[in-house]
Amino acid sequence: MSNHGVVSKIRLGIIAALTASSCMVGTVYADSLSTVCYGIADNDRFGDEDVLVRMFTDGTTVEVGAGKTGTLSIEGTTFDIKGELLYAADGGQLGTLDLETAVFTPIGNGFGTANGAEGLVELNDVDGLTFHHATGNMYGIHRREHQKPVAFDLLFQIDPYTGKFVPGVFVGGHDYVVVGGDARQDVDDIASDPEDGTLYIVSNDGDGVNSMLAKLEVVGGIPTGKAIHIGNNNDDIESLTFSSEPEEDSSYTLYGTTGDGGANKNNDPSNRHRLFKINKKTGAASPVGQLLPPAGDPQKDYEAVSCRTETGPGTCLMYALHDEGQYDSQVIEIDPFAGHGVGSVKPLGPFYPTLDIEGLALVDTTGKLYGTSGGDQECVQKPKLDANGNQVYSSRGTPTTVCETDANGNIVYLMPQGALYEIDRKSGALRTIGAPDYTGYFEVSALAYNQVTDEVWGWATGGMKVKPITEAGPIRINPVTGKAELDMEFPYKSPIIQGAAFSNDGKILYVSEIRRNDVDPHGTYLWEYNLETKKLSESCPGNPIVSAEVEALEMQPNDLLLLAAHDRTDIGIIAVDPKDCSVKATRIFSQVTAYYDLESIEWPAKECDYRSWLYETSGDAEIIAFEYTMVPDDVEEAIRLALGDASNIAVENEGGEVKIYVGNQRFIVRPAIYGGDGPRSGARSGADCAVVEASLSDDFRNLAFTDCTGREEVWKLNPISFNSEALLNALNQVGRAQVSEDGNVTLNLRDGTVIKAVLSLEVQAPQVAAGQAIQPATSTVATIAPLADVDGNGLADYAVTYPTGHKQILLVSSIKK
Repeated sequence: MSNHGVVSKIRLGIIAALTASSCMVGTVYADSLSTVCYGIADNDRFGDEDVLVRMFTDGTTVEVGAGKTGTLSIEGTTFDIKGELLYAADGGQLGTLDLETAVFTPIGNGFGTANGAEGLVELNDVDGLTFHHATGNMYGIHRREHQKPVAFDLLFQIDPYTGKFVPGVFVGGHDYVVVGGDARQDVDDIASDPEDGTLYIVSNDGDGVNSMLAKLEVVGGIPTGKAIHIGNNNDDIESLTFSSEPEEDSSYTLYGTTGDGGANKNNDPSNRHRLFKINKKTGAASPVGQLLPPAGDPQKDYEAVSCRTETGPGTCLMYALHDEGQYDSQVIEIDPFAGHGVGSVKPLGPFYPTLDIEGLALVDTTGKLYGTSGGDQECVQKPKLDANGNQVYSSRGTPTTVCETDANGNIVYLMPQGALYEIDRKSGALRTIGAPDYTGYFEVSALAYNQVTDEVWGWATGGMKVKPITEAGPIRINPVTGKAELDMEFPYKSPIIQGAAFSNDGKILYVSEIRRNDVDPHGTYLWEYNLETKKLSESCPGNPIVSAEVEALEMQPNDLLLLAAHDRTDIGIIAVDPKDCSVKATRIFSQVTAYYDLESIEWPAKECDYRSWLYETSGDAEIIAFEYTMVPDDVEEAIRLALGDASNIAVENEGGEVKIYVGNQRFIVRPAIYGGDGPRSGARSGADCAVVEASLSDDFRNLAFTDCTGREEVWKLNPISFNSEALLNALNQVGRAQVSEDGNVTLNLRDGTVIKAVLSLEVQAPQVAAGQAIQPATSTVATIAPLADVDGNGLADYAVTYPTGHKQILLVSSIKK
């Protein structure tokens, strides 16, 4: 079950304003944190399809979408570590459950047949799922009930990307381990404690009788299968889940739910379909509330329940689309006010190969984010044949392929063209709307939201790859059905529109055109479509708004357009006045080389309290990746205050990046929390101020102080590799490595294993005789030797010795296969 979900202090009555209607899912945001659980009504005794419902802590349940999952045997679910994706096991098949439609989407072709101490076993009846907080690994429990002699259940590791078991991860190279020790034979669920990663299981003697709680022994980050008895609890505990918010003592609460009551259901009917709080020390279960079925619905036997904390989307976050090549897409999230108005960026959800998403629009009345696809999808390949029907081979001897075509001679694509998608703002997952005809237009190159009329608009560019060529021009799109209606037709390719954004009064649709000519071979020109006159005119005739190819366009509340350029990280995002096409401010991408081609950007004006990010006096700065940000002067002042005036300490601030030198040790200062907490604004006060108090944590990693605006901040001191080149040369001998400038190390081994680690803060200098100098390096390769678990996280660490004899510890944080 999930390791995320139930808030530590359960709030009752949190959905008093919600009716028992599935349409509220995804359109109503709670004002504060609220506990929402997702339960599967197994319904085995009725022979019915599994049904997904949302459960609230007052006992109310609401079907998700149409309710039906398309499965018959889901008995195990879990949210991922972030609480974004809900995974489920349908017998022997891993998949995900759509939290709006309830539909189960398979991952891969089944868990497979594993080999271990009891021979080959087909993993076809999985009753428990969890992600291990200590390692990030995913585990499943395979059920072997009603066998003679009694067969204990099996634990195995799962690759969440392929849906298969991970081979050879247990002692002896086995693919699974028997859950033995103090465990009873039927394990109904497994859950990991977010506080320390402890793995808990609930097991019974069969049919839910004599339920008990136990924890699994873990050695070197890998569970052995040995269960350690904690205590008995109520019959038929079918699922386990942890709170995602800690209690005041930093512990997380364990919850469990009962199913249909098991063999002893008639002894205590009140024990059925109930939520319990479970004592992790004694195993005792205390009732919290009854799980009520939807009104008039006979669904029962909730054998899989996973919970998480749900709120609305993060406050004031921008969204953008990166185009990787011709038809691959990545949704990204930009925190515009991170680093006091500078901005930081990170990926949102998975990378989507073969999917050409080109437009974004955020509807502020529902909070839903939409995207639309263009016409550069990857085609379906078929063998290329000669005139005699024989396979054609290349000069290298490999068979060649061509794009498949339909009866009309149109190319058949892997993904739909001109389709509307809803994008989950927490997970980045996509939901296609309007199949099979979608919008009805071959390529929708841009998307925009009119906040005055509450309408989603797009721009259809025609279709040079489809016969006959479809109409071109602005279209209105129904976000529920995905169908589109042409507002005005314009000649094909005159102009070719790439980006779109509405004026704040809702009367003008601004669109961008990439025009290659002698004046500027890469210039972008701005056009205006007037909704009242239906006329399209150029905003600044003959003058490009920027000497770059702009496909991303968005309007701010201050009437300045935001633009992002193709293949130009040195331009990043700029603010332009559409009246005279002049650039007012810029945010250059720095250390964000992965996002060089933005197809669309979306500014959530309402969620940003109608603030603007870039304006004439905001100045130029950089958008930094992940936690990176420029460092204001008061942070430098706090560092000097916390470190004191020791003679061997130096603080250097170059272009907003603070470095600290303490003898041989070097540090870079970064914000500790992505985006920060508390109020943020687009402009930073220029008033003089002084930091009066600052402190460093005992481990010399975290700097805490109150900044010049009165906001409490925490910043991290990150180590720098003593010699990154030598460390990289050593790591690259066994795989492909990356060493960031702030001490983070990623190593991809040739067998697919990914190891992540961070360098220790301390650098130990070699011992030399008094009066002698450290010997110069005679090599460019460091040496790496295994160590015991230095930081106590259950994973072995490594000692790095640089060519000069200096040493650093490489602290391993995770190992994934």
